[in-house]
Amino acid sequence: MKIKTVVVGMLSTNCYILYDENTNRGIVIDPGADAPRIINEIEKEDISIEYVIFTHAHFDHILAYNGLKEKYENIKLIIGEKEKNALGDERINLVAFSRMPYKVIKEDITVKDNEYIELDSIKLKVIETPGHTKGGISLFDGENLFSGDVLFYNSIGRTDFPTGNYNEEIETIENILFTLPDETKVYPGHGETTTIGYEKVNNEALRWK
Repeated sequence: MKIKTVVVGMLSTNCYILYDENTNRGIVIDPGADAPRIINEIEKEDISIEYVIFTHAHFDHILAYNGLKEKYENIKLIIGEKEKNALGDERINLVAFSRMPYKVIKEDITVKDNEYIELDSIKLKVIETPGHTKGGISLFDGENLFSGDVLFYNSIGRTDFPTGNYNEEIETIENILFTLPDETKVYPGHGETTTIGYEKVNNEALRWK
């Protein structure tokens, strides 16, 4: 599996493009903004996008979806079962606060904890990771974790938005994510990559909780 990172939007969201290098079929995770830039990266590698996955429904992770859907009309949108209602609520998905134009997005597939999203050599385990939002998910392929906005390099996600919960987030990180192998590479929703082992020892937000 190949991973391409495209940093998009005013909040520098990490949009990830995953693809099988033999079939060139792929998945986009969190297309938050700048649809033309994301499409350009897809076209560079001649990738056939089959799925888009939202780790959660905040505006800075979803707003380029409609642009991708116009270009690739057959793509399917995947979101966590407990997060899907946020797509239609501009207070919860923060579109109301962003003042960005929004055409309501409708999911095609919902997923739950411990289910898998598979495409050729790509096999992503769904891990429900509440805290930043109540229905957020992370995705784990055995080596790489796409953590959304729950766990960052030396930090954690904000919990002062609607449906956020600080205690849940701490429990998610310590009792779920930190059970993954230390060498797991973490691809967060914002900022640089890290590893589970590094965050266990060095994450300042957890040290002073």
